[in-house]
Amino acid sequence: MSITTLVWASLFCMAALGAWVNPIYGLFGYMLEYFQRPALYWWGAPLPELRYNFTIGAIATAAYLMRRDSLPPVQRTTNVALVLLLLQAINTSVVSLWAVAPDLSWGWSVQYWKLVVSYALFAGIVRTPRMLALVIVFQIVGAAWWGWDALDNRRFGSRLEGLGSGDTQSANKLAAHLLTIIPLAALFTFLKQPLWIRAAAAISLPLILNLVILANSRGATLGLFASVVSALVLVRRDVRKRMVVGAVIGVVGLYFLADPEYIERQQTIVSAEDGAAQTRLSLWAGAAPMIRDYPFGAGGRGFHVLSPRYIPELQDGDTDEGRSSHNTYIQVAADWGIQGLILFLALIGYTFVVLHRVRKERVQPDWIYFVSLGLQLGLIGTLTAAFFTVRFFGESIYWLCGMSTALYQMTGAAAEAEDTSADRVQAAA
Repeated sequence: MSITTLVWASLFCMAALGAWVNPIYGLFGYMLEYFQRPALYWWGAPLPELRYNFTIGAIATAAYLMRRDSLPPVQRTTNVALVLLLLQAINTSVVSLWAVAPDLSWGWSVQYWKLVVSYALFAGIVRTPRMLALVIVFQIVGAAWWGWDALDNRRFGSRLEGLGSGDTQSANKLAAHLLTIIPLAALFTFLKQPLWIRAAAAISLPLILNLVILANSRGATLGLFASVVSALVLVRRDVRKRMVVGAVIGVVGLYFLADPEYIERQQTIVSAEDGAAQTRLSLWAGAAPMIRDYPFGAGGRGFHVLSPRYIPELQDGDTDEGRSSHNTYIQVAADWGIQGLILFLALIGYTFVVLHRVRKERVQPDWIYFVSLGLQLGLIGTLTAAFFTVRFFGESIYWLCGMSTALYQMTGAAAEAEDTSADRVQAAA
């Protein structure tokens, strides 16, 4: 058994046991399994075939339910995001009743219920700024570890495939996941305090950017551009100049890290003759009659199953098993219905509202302000890339939504404490 195997198993066991002391350790164990999934690495072969993701998720959930009263208090409000997620989960189950591929659809419905639990863990367990800092740094370092692991440049053609976790095995999905991390890592490099967060972000950021280059995703490049532009628009005026300088440094850094394969592929973003672009246009055109015929959804993997019928020109003989839409929004509408797309967009819209309220309605230290901004930019970037890949089941989106809820609740609790303190002073006077 290798040292890597022993270290991973030891950390996993400590997280599972530590969860009963503080559920945050269970959340760390959950992220450890995500960023270093044994089944995807050679060092995982000696470990017993256990469902580590399910195991640590169940432990973290049970520990949270048993220990939540001992966690720091947060503002008690209606968790609208959780309501929307539960409605979406119910929707996937209902649509599966008439799905064109029932067995496949039920499997994906179960997967979505797991994402609801994932969101709830982040939203419920993370109660303080320090907890949130640790969770974010864990994600930054986890993505950087993937970047370190990819330094041997294991590309297939011009793109990096088969790296990361279960939902990032394709280049487009890997790059889309990284877009949820890059804004936070970039913003943290400008923070004066805490210094350890700034150091972790500064060391990790080049590795993560290099991984984006190796993935060579045009959708991710557009997502990065959308994040940068949004940052300049959303950031408050007193730090906008610093943001412009940071954006210039980032673009220059990306240019020097980029290799000829990356530059050559990105130059085809606006090319009308690009084969992949033409295929996507055909897929999206075929989605319109499909959605019209199945307005309430064809069920999980419905687009794949029906694509040979609606887009026969892309069928590859008798062996064709269907195609992805390469577009999150079209895929959601085709698989889970127009109502599913509405629920998905409502979740994102509500999360944006929550983050806006944190920055505009609640006076907080710079650290909280930049965390709120980074979470929103991460969503903007990955949702832009989602126009060119399917990320409805990508965990990082729901992590960001969960952390946004956690941030909103903890800042609300701080505001309530300040109001109570002020009332007491007034009463004493």
